[in-house]
Amino acid sequence: MIKAANNLANALTHAGRSVEALPHYEAALEARSDDYEIHGNYAHALMDAGRLPNAIVQLDIVSRLKPDSAEAWNNLGVACALAGRPAEARTQFVRAVELAPDWQEARDNLARAERQLARP
Repeated sequence: MIKAANNLANALTHAGRSVEALPHYEAALEARSDDYEIHGNYAHALMDAGRLPNAIVQLDIVSRLKPDSAEAWNNLGVACALAGRPAEARTQFVRAVELAPDWQEARDNLARAERQLARP
């Protein structure tokens, strides 16, 4: 049930039908609330559906479930940046770079957030 719901939701999301995918991710999370991959997939579908505040909540859960994942922190930073929260984004990107100092994408995201914060 859990795997089937997540797989269906992933297929719907990849087909550009993120809104339809959301209830399937929610069903999977009801059964496996500690599954960071489902939370992450759900977050990306929420972002695609334009529900950034909800996506940030899910990505925050992912970062708590996988605190040593630079990708989790970077994804949370991206969502914060898209939501117009550059200070929060910077904090998340700093953590991602601390965990993966050679990861150029995270370093670029951090630099963008810092430039945005430096603007008057």
